[in-house]
Amino acid sequence: MRPCEACSFVCLERAQNCANCGAPLDHRPAQLMVEGRYRIEKQIGRGGMGVVYRAHDVALERHVALKLLAKEQLGSLGGMQRFLSEARALAKVRNAHVAEIYALGEHDDTLYFSMELVRGDNLQRLVEAHAAQGVRVPLHRALTLVRQIAEGLSAVHAVGLVHRDVKPENVVIEASTGRPVLVDFGLASTQRALQIRSREKVVAGTPAYMAPEQALLRPSGEFVTARTDVYALACMAFELLTGRLPFEERSVEAMIAKHASAPSPAPSSFDAALAPFDAVFARALAKSPDGRHESVRAFAAELEAAGAKLIAFEPPPGSEPRPEADTGVASVLIVDDDPVFQKIAETCVRRGLEGTSVDVHAAGSGELAGHRRQRVARRERRLPLPPARGRGDAQQAGADPRAHGAGAPDRGATGPLARRVPPHRRRRGQGRSQGPPHLTGGRGPPESSRPCRTA
Repeated sequence: MRPCEACSFVCLERAQNCANCGAPLDHRPAQLMVEGRYRIEKQIGRGGMGVVYRAHDVALERHVALKLLAKEQLGSLGGMQRFLSEARALAKVRNAHVAEIYALGEHDDTLYFSMELVRGDNLQRLVEAHAAQGVRVPLHRALTLVRQIAEGLSAVHAVGLVHRDVKPENVVIEASTGRPVLVDFGLASTQRALQIRSREKVVAGTPAYMAPEQALLRPSGEFVTARTDVYALACMAFELLTGRLPFEERSVEAMIAKHASAPSPAPSSFDAALAPFDAVFARALAKSPDGRHESVRAFAAELEAAGAKLIAFEPPPGSEPRPEADTGVASVLIVDDDPVFQKIAETCVRRGLEGTSVDVHAAGSGELAGHRRQRVARRERRLPLPPARGRGDAQQAGADPRAHGAGAPDRGATGPLARRVPPHRRRRGQGRSQGPPHLTGGRGPPESSRPCRTA
């Protein structure tokens, strides 16, 4: 694969001209490598600040995401400064939900930095995929994503940075783990620098998620702070839960004006079942930063608390109503040597069989044989008695002792009503067949139970 110098489109190795713009391709080997270490394989993203490639680090034998400063920004001192700021911002943060930066350098009169390659789709594609099926992201999944993204943003705020561009396109969901990762810090900056830019009337961000103070439509004393990211995260959470943005306008000016002056809609106005979230979003989407949550963690915690009752049992989208619970007793055996997993599995079983009488037992792999013997014994004790077949049988066993509260039947009795004794619980001479010798291997009944013969 080879990137085009004119438009950065990645072309086939054997191509002579760019398939996108038609410009001739430079086949010098140096164009395939960055600083002799990173071999470019594929373009995976492009923005106003730079182009992101999937590259192979030949020194450490691993794949990385390689971001190169766009050629349009090379002559701009501000563009190069923002690119360096993004790399330095990422280098300060250590969190599982923030992409880790590996190196920063210069190559062929341009800047680059390598960072963690997160394989997966961005959050916007996840939302669109659910919308295409006529459903929304499941509630428990949406709340988990918001909490994890808030953890990453909290780490960003802890080093004095404000992201300023929190949106689903800047969150990648790792395919192998489901972990959301913030990947684009092109607009991240310190609060002090943002105050200077506010005085210079510099506006940057995505209008659909932009807080009023970020669009410079609030009083001059309200600057961009960490609570600006609270507003953007709330807009993203609103989209995850309702399937739409708080404000949807066709023009940028109308969108910004709505965020600045229009009352924030309540989630229940789109779905009555989301009423517990109304108060949370009324605070998080407040026009003034002082009226919002003090941190992204506080917003995520209150959101989860509001949704706790709704996710106690959330049927999958499109599922049929649950049938009435059966009056029988279900018995479930969990076999695992890890006691922690046993507890987790038991909780899952009880939630999955909610409304049903369930008898859950947990055992290690070494206890399985003994548990099976106990289960067989319990089943035999619970067997219903068959009806008497004739008068002689009824006279031999009498009335059903379990039905009339009498004691257990005689262990030496025979016939269809006799109670079987499991082999592992027998004592010597007990429970043996009392038939004739040719059917019992030559042994008759015990001496104590043999009838007395008279001469």
